[in-house]
Amino acid sequence: MENLQQKTLTIEPAGKGAWYPAAEKFLAEAMQADPLAGVEQLRRLCQNGEAMLYIIKHDSYMVAAFVLRVEQKAGGAEGVIVAAGGSLPGVNLMRATLGSIEKLFKGCDSIRVHVTRKGLMRQFARAGYAAREVVFTKAV
Repeated sequence: MENLQQKTLTIEPAGKGAWYPAAEKFLAEAMQADPLAGVEQLRRLCQNGEAMLYIIKHDSYMVAAFVLRVEQKAGGAEGVIVAAGGSLPGVNLMRATLGSIEKLFKGCDSIRVHVTRKGLMRQFARAGYAAREVVFTKAV
């Protein structure tokens, strides 16, 4: 639970295999950068138990949603922030919740997130994340 500028935020898991259609409006923008994926794929990942949907509430109102998964690698487990989106006037939701989100990755050796927006890249860099690769695409 975070309390910033008199605004209390809570993070709640949707539950294994659960999906909330109301979360789609928050996640759709995050998925626009990936032409081969979309909110429908996020829904399937969550309903299949491959990923977990979480919602962020301010009071009783959903203000954001994010999807996490854990990938098992030869060197250990890596947490993945698959998609996230939301807004709450006067609050930088990433700054307010990233520490709490990171704590959800119990037993993971690293956390990965794919980012396309330069402002978010700077925020992740300030939070200790480093670029690991650059991906280029070309429509054909």
